[in-house]
Amino acid sequence: MNSIAVPLFYCSILLLGMSMYLFLSEKYKAALLFLVFGALVLSVFSALLDPFLNLWDERFHALVAKNMVHHPLMPTLYDDPVVQMPYDRWDRYHIWLHKQPLFLWQISLFFKIFGAGDFVLRIPNIIQNTLMVVLIYRIGKITINERVGIISGFLFVTSHYVLELVAGRQALDHNDVAFLFYITCSIWSFLEYLKSGNRYWILVTGLFSGCAVLCKWLAGLLVYFIWVIYLLLARPATRRHYVDLLISIVVAALVVLPWQFLIIRWYPAEALFAYQYNALHFNHIIEGHGGDKWYYFSSLSTLYGNLVPWLIVPGIYFIKKEMKDKKLLLALFVVMPVFIYAFFTLAKTKMLSYPFIVSPVFYIAAGSLLNTSILKFSRINVPAFFLKTITFLFLATIAWYDMDFELLRRDHAISSNGDSYSRIMVENKKIFSALRLQLPANSIIFNVKGRHYIECMFYSGFPAYNFIPSEEQYGAVKNANRRIAIFADNIGTLPLYLARDPSVIILHPLIRGFE
Repeated sequence: MNSIAVPLFYCSILLLGMSMYLFLSEKYKAALLFLVFGALVLSVFSALLDPFLNLWDERFHALVAKNMVHHPLMPTLYDDPVVQMPYDRWDRYHIWLHKQPLFLWQISLFFKIFGAGDFVLRIPNIIQNTLMVVLIYRIGKITINERVGIISGFLFVTSHYVLELVAGRQALDHNDVAFLFYITCSIWSFLEYLKSGNRYWILVTGLFSGCAVLCKWLAGLLVYFIWVIYLLLARPATRRHYVDLLISIVVAALVVLPWQFLIIRWYPAEALFAYQYNALHFNHIIEGHGGDKWYYFSSLSTLYGNLVPWLIVPGIYFIKKEMKDKKLLLALFVVMPVFIYAFFTLAKTKMLSYPFIVSPVFYIAAGSLLNTSILKFSRINVPAFFLKTITFLFLATIAWYDMDFELLRRDHAISSNGDSYSRIMVENKKIFSALRLQLPANSIIFNVKGRHYIECMFYSGFPAYNFIPSEEQYGAVKNANRRIAIFADNIGTLPLYLARDPSVIILHPLIRGFE
């Protein structure tokens, strides 16, 4: 854990505590302001937790975004693909279309401005996570009231799972942060449209929904499922209502389709592979990410902590009493989450974050229940100071257990234990970074353990592979006038065609790793 991180954590606690104090004093605008600043500082704390690229998706996203600085419309994993490999795995090819590009463009923009690095990589997460508090507040205020909006935003920002997403530790890290952000933006703008009747918001809804699709894929159109259900419940809806829906969908399509046309034209084989791979997720277990029919329900405590899951259903019941628009209540708080959980439960491939796109709704439900409880508690005939103190301690306790700071500190500690995850990742980063100065400019690195060739490329700037080159590959590298550097115990452990070549560079020390 970065030494700067801990003071930032306690600073965020002070800001969030002040927010709740102002909330209980009914100074809601000031409470929201402190809540946003607290969310910002807490997000920066999260982004500083790991001074290295995390396994799986974060390192891939970082490398592709770094390469896209120089060519935004050509996402590459291997920017300099000296050794040709078949396009049969998303983790080792030249053109990388495994994810839609918007969140990568965001990262790439900050790399362009500040340079590529672990913390810079997470700046978009910081910004979007902070803005999520404002979005949840506004959704809560529109659907119920301002108090619920503030409590719901407070519950969201103190979520342990959210902090781990911002830190890049939870799959799919930056991708899921951006995806959740743009889906929430689309729902917020749709609610603004319902509230004001201003048709400007249908364009904004289309823009944000299209951005969500450009982060992950078609689940980004979730707002239109809510919209259609709302119109069906509101029957007879007027022709104008359906025209507005169609206009918004057209705007979303105008955001999404140009990239699809571009990759089909420029990278047809890679695009076809990516589309087919995405389609497999529903009917096949991809890369071992399976689970039984209770997978997402048993993981509620991982996503929301030990308390919030118990508040969701009763919270929706209390929303029913407070929310005037019953059609919106059914569409947003009942049908939509039921549909999302049913859909992802039926899908064969399962990952924790898939249903997390409904989290704003769940936090608002929990916030509604807490708000009702606080208001009822405030009617007890005891001194006001005592009531405020007890309520403040109650909210602080929920937030503390929800964040689980001790777990954060333990999981992210760079301990003296040489076998700990963080220690090994830090040591590998030092080895890879040093190669930038140690190796000739025309070098290619081989035999990097597991998938750590991705971090190796990010930190060193050289092409890297996790295998010993075959004699044919060796010949191709030599013909390209490239220098071979290889991780090995000694020259005697290598094939003769490498052992007899005095230009081959043996790299020490050997890195350690996980996959």
